[in-house]
Amino acid sequence: YTGKAPKAAPAPQQQRKAQPQQRQAPVQQAPVVALAGSKSNPNGNYEIKAGDTLSKIAEANKVDGGWQAIVEKNKDFLTNPDLIFPGAKILL
Repeated sequence: YTGKAPKAAPAPQQQRKAQPQQRQAPVQQAPVVALAGSKSNPNGNYEIKAGDTLSKIAEANKVDGGWQAIVEKNKDFLTNPDLIFPGAKILL
């Protein structure tokens, strides 16, 4: 007896199994949608400023009926109430 522990056998090499490659779905581009912006009302008495929203304009100018009333008064010019542009005029 030498007092030494016997050497352990080397660990067996684990073979890696080939993982099947996952196929990625082809990337599809979102369709381009042209959003129609609003136009200036030539009879407008308020000029839209940067940062304005119809809600803010209605509240600041105490418009009865709120932003919906502004949309109704400008229905031929506000084709999309979410797209208003600085410099455009609206009727309050």
